[in-house]
Amino acid sequence: MRDIFISYVAEDDPTAVELAAGLEARGYSTWYYTRDGSVPGLSYLMTTRAAIDECQAVILLISPDSVMSDQVTAEVIRAHETKKPFIPLRLNISHEQFVQSQPEWAQALGAATSIDIPAEGVSFVVGNVMRALQKMKIAPRPELVTNEMAAITPEMIRQAAGESKERPARPTPTPRSTPVPPPTAGAFPDAKASSKKKLYLIGAAVVALALVGATIGLWLNGSDAESDTPLTTTPVREDFLNLQAWTHPPNWAVGDGALEIAEAPQLGFLTDKRFRDFTMNFQITLINGEGAAWALRADGDSYYLFYLSGPKGMQPNRFVTYLVKDGKMDQVGTPFNIIRPLCEGCAYTITIKAEGNNFFHQIHIDSVPDQHEDEKQFEGETYKLGDYADAEDTFPNGSVGFRTFASEKFSVADLFIYPPGTRPLQ
Repeated sequence: MRDIFISYVAEDDPTAVELAAGLEARGYSTWYYTRDGSVPGLSYLMTTRAAIDECQAVILLISPDSVMSDQVTAEVIRAHETKKPFIPLRLNISHEQFVQSQPEWAQALGAATSIDIPAEGVSFVVGNVMRALQKMKIAPRPELVTNEMAAITPEMIRQAAGESKERPARPTPTPRSTPVPPPTAGAFPDAKASSKKKLYLIGAAVVALALVGATIGLWLNGSDAESDTPLTTTPVREDFLNLQAWTHPPNWAVGDGALEIAEAPQLGFLTDKRFRDFTMNFQITLINGEGAAWALRADGDSYYLFYLSGPKGMQPNRFVTYLVKDGKMDQVGTPFNIIRPLCEGCAYTITIKAEGNNFFHQIHIDSVPDQHEDEKQFEGETYKLGDYADAEDTFPNGSVGFRTFASEKFSVADLFIYPPGTRPLQ
């Protein structure tokens, strides 16, 4: 019996394979058609029916291609009939487009909140999927933990790149008469990654080679004139099992795979890491509703500081940018009014893109406690948080970190950072 059945269409093979690898690396068993669908003596329908009946949960990849597939519809219906819980993931399609194209699926999913897969790739939502599974009382099994790179075979990589002639194919889907509306543009400018989803899996494999070639990367990127620490050229993943990688205040604490920060106005930062251009992704939970703050390009007491002020914060429901020079803090620019009100106990995924002297932020509403009825309707939304351009390029590179302003209390989990040309480790 497999823990999770992944329902998807052939065009979304790369995403399904990468998702399966990420979950299997964390102790879950998965079933997906590309690898598991060919069983001698059994038809496609009998094979998938048995896999759905035996699984504990179904992950449904919703995309412009999958909503046109009668085969995926059959899998949704079977999962609904057997009362399997759903975790819906949206790929290049909005919730409104999905409901318009497949109202039958929406009815089968019931109250399940769909998770948007960002342009940066499915690896950014694996943590959200795991939390959903744990809420369903589906726990990972340590004995199943795999090496994520070993789980991605050369044949899978060729399939994802469209080079394989041997890929097992599902029966040809019958096209629907209702066209899928075009997906909305991403929140970030120049979202090239969304047009290259078939290369994600290749990029994950290339990361392993990048680790071997890190020394060459250091020569190419050079080092900061004021520091002996070279620019970091490989992806960084932080699960917060401990704080060995951090220089931090004494009252930082970790537990259950999350960092908890409370009343800690001193900056804590990754030790011996320096970045210029990068993409960063992490989840925060506003424990007491006052807010959270993070630093970019930190070098000692100098850094860019971004403050997400919660409903009980100093500037309620605003996103504020500061320049901190030698410990002196100055607000820059105009505070950004947050589109959806933040709430105490709510969890959000923050995605940051740093390019030269430009910083782009977006926020995804991961989960909202039931007591916040007004905010609950926005769960699953992603929107632009705010952009900042420093004409002086005051801090050309540095580390990343977190802190509070006053009595804020928040947690951080699932931190990924990757420089240009790399993908985050699962």
